[in-house]
Amino acid sequence: MTSEVEINEQIKKDYDKFWFSVYDAELPPSIIYRFRQAVMFSTVKTLQASPQVLLDLLSAKEEDLKFVHVGIIINTVFSSPFNAIFDSPEEALNAVIEFKEIEMEFNKAVEKRSQELERKRQKLMEISGHGAKTIPLNGIKKN
Repeated sequence: MTSEVEINEQIKKDYDKFWFSVYDAELPPSIIYRFRQAVMFSTVKTLQASPQVLLDLLSAKEEDLKFVHVGIIINTVFSSPFNAIFDSPEEALNAVIEFKEIEMEFNKAVEKRSQELERKRQKLMEISGHGAKTIPLNGIKKN
């Protein structure tokens, strides 16, 4: 029989594998350019990744970006001062529209995969005789 801990470890591995898989939705060619601009005007406190990861992203190609990278890029752009990275309000708003669409697709994909893995975890728990306890993938139990 598979233990509850082993099942949860396997689901976590599957979730990690998802985060480091290539982002398969279409991304605009300007995404790295916008990210470069945002990094230039971000403060150390707002950057959500190590400097090495950010350096790697600056030289990445759009087709090689992983889910985790797209999340970092979205957060970096949205946490940067728009007046520093865009030349006009129109350019800023068009970029916001573009990045909001990316963010929505990203969030849908993450939610879909989270639900799939939760169903898999519950099924494995039932098969192994542990019952289907619901534990969020982030490990934080809700009261």
